[in-house]
Amino acid sequence: MCRKMDSIQSLSDKKILGIIGGLGPMATAHFMELIINMTNAATDQDHIPMIIYNLPYISDRTRHILGQSDDDPSIPMTEAGEKLISDGVSEIAIPCVTASFYHEKLSASLPVPVLNGIMETGEYLSEKNIDSVGVMATDGTIQSRLFERVFD
Repeated sequence: MCRKMDSIQSLSDKKILGIIGGLGPMATAHFMELIINMTNAATDQDHIPMIIYNLPYISDRTRHILGQSDDDPSIPMTEAGEKLISDGVSEIAIPCVTASFYHEKLSASLPVPVLNGIMETGEYLSEKNIDSVGVMATDGTIQSRLFERVFD
């Protein structure tokens, strides 16, 4: 019993990554796999603690961005972020690239950093002096010019 309590206490001392997932369940699974594979960890205990809310019921981002739906996915995404924060996460990631459209709104609504994968990618490309890339994305991502706004 004491060992379990010590383990729980040590977890609360670590930063925990919150993930709003299910906006493409396979994107979430792949994202988690990438985090695990890219973490320099010698033991299980060296990995990044994560809490993942896999919420595939959140409405289609592309349909909302293109004006084909009034169902705003940022509302349940914000609610999921609030739950993750109450569970103790120190920052939030959203594997769905199209969901980056709502980044500013989520960042303004949540008191922890909400990571922006497109911004992170832009910074990486800049650091590596890569000035030409190809993008495969949803119609919502392309028409909202999410990548161009960052990469330009």
